[in-house]
Amino acid sequence: MDDQTDIAPPWASMRNKENILLRPTNRSIPELISNPETPSKVTDAAIARAKLVSKSMLIPAAEASINDLVTALFEFTLNTPRAMQLQRDMIRAITILLR
Repeated sequence: MDDQTDIAPPWASMRNKENILLRPTNRSIPELISNPETPSKVTDAAIARAKLVSKSMLIPAAEASINDLVTALFEFTLNTPRAMQLQRDMIRAITILLR
């Protein structure tokens, strides 16, 4: 038996394993964007910008600054009532740290 098979991942000892939605990853951002397990039509910067502009979260033809993107994330957390509280809190946490 391989010695590595007996080592449990860090989250394995946590209670309520079924509630764990986020786990550390060693994949790159491009790998995460193109992940077939989470298909999306938003796959590059041009499509991302168009999507945010279509939802009035960015000004068309304006530079997308970090502040603009942070504001868009905050707006998103306020305007997505169907999202789970954990999802909203995680997005808010990332947004606050980006400021």
